[in-house]
Amino acid sequence: MKAKPKDWWTKPRVLTLKVRWAQGFFASEIAEELGTTRASVIGKVHRLQLPAPLTKHDQKPRARSRVRPTPPAASPRVASPPVEPPTGPVHFGDLERQHCRWIPGEVNTMLFCGDTRSPNSPYCAKHTALSYTPSRVRSQPA
Repeated sequence: MKAKPKDWWTKPRVLTLKVRWAQGFFASEIAEELGTTRASVIGKVHRLQLPAPLTKHDQKPRARSRVRPTPPAASPRVASPPVEPPTGPVHFGDLERQHCRWIPGEVNTMLFCGDTRSPNSPYCAKHTALSYTPSRVRSQPA
């Protein structure tokens, strides 16, 4: 690309740039009017330290933001009866938060262990022990 002469940004061009920039024109629109590139317009704007203009979008009156109603105060929780652990596998559709996610047997059956989960684990105590191995055991060569 051919370099522009040092005196390309004449006073009338700079004045046009400042006016159009303040009016909210895009750099590409100003560049087209001045016969230069968008990059040179942006560079000159930065060198002149012109403030970011209000765009046409910003000049529209802004709609007032909706005030969201405050949620009702939480009612005191009533202790729920303890959940009995299931006696067998649980189907995917019947899974609840406290159920173990271990899939015994075939994956296609959509059945899960269903025992009560261990804290911070998706599995019951038995399946947590099966699924996680200590790092020192993993790091030893096989």
